Amino acid sequence: RGSASVRRSSGGDESDAKMGAMANTAGREINLHEHLLDQWALVEVDEETRQTGVAIIHNLEPDGYLRKPLSEIGEQLRPPPTTETIEKALKEIQRLEPTGVAARTPMECLLLQLDALPGDNTIERALIQHHLDDLVHNRLPVVAKATGYSIGEITEAMNAMRSRLYVHPGCLVGDRSVPPI
Repeated sequence: RGSASVRRSSGGDESDAKMGAMANTAGREINLHEHLLDQWALVEVDEETRQTGVAIIHNLEPDGYLRKPLSEIGEQLRPPPTTETIEKALKEIQRLEPTGVAARTPMECLLLQLDALPGDNTIERALIQHHLDDLVHNRLPVVAKATGYSIGEITEAMNAMRSRLYVHPGCLVGDRSVPPI
């Protein structure tokens, strides 16, 4: 009787150790689509806009960009939504986190994020809208001449953009390097 009790106890300890190990193992990270669908479920929109938004979310790339034309997304739905409904759904999705998601171009992505930031972002907005290619290629004198801003002001704005803006906002959701169990 005593040895049976020991065996049960030993099995329980082993089971507890396994349960503890499983509890400490990282779970599957939520992906971008799940993250956005959770938020989208809380947005108050009509049913047609909701279904259109779900279709848009499902067509986002892992980096958060919408590369498929809106007209093609609309053609996937029955009945096809109006252009106004598709645009409305897109604008609402672009308000979700991470900011910049559902952008169609890097410029649109950065401007969406800039719109969400507090403060005066006039210099940053001008740089993104009109001189993004020059910034990428470090042509600061060209930008300074075209804008009238000093190299120091441009450098300061670039540093602010680097620290607060992300070109691939979808990559901020989840862990891309989930270790195997």
